[in-house]
Amino acid sequence: MELPNYYDILGIPPDADMARIELAFRQKADAYNPAIHPEHDAHFQLILDAYSALKNPESRAIHDQRLKQAGLYRARRPRQTEPLTKAASTPTLTELMNFDWEALDEADEAEKKRQAADFRQEVSFKLLVILAFIGLISLIWFLIK
Repeated sequence: MELPNYYDILGIPPDADMARIELAFRQKADAYNPAIHPEHDAHFQLILDAYSALKNPESRAIHDQRLKQAGLYRARRPRQTEPLTKAASTPTLTELMNFDWEALDEADEAEKKRQAADFRQEVSFKLLVILAFIGLISLIWFLIK
């Protein structure tokens, strides 16, 4: 039986820090989610196993040792000093050009209308409380005279 290389399964180098492991896991889990893609159930289980092994320092060290014994371990490179960024968070020019800006404007307009309705309802309630208070004071004034 071939030893699985969890680094290759997640698509990360052996020197990956925990943030990079988590990011790779989330991306792979989204791409191979069996609820969406039932045919990827076995690969999704490998992704879960890889994440479970690499998130724990002790099990990661055991995995590294097994890879070394099998001759499959790639030496760790020095840690990168640049911060980890999500490549998917930066839209491409094509995505920006094809973005439905009108839908965004409509969503903003709907949110503004909802906020205005909430504000009107709140002001109406406060006015009702003030009028009730004025009515109560008028009644007390009438009873005193």
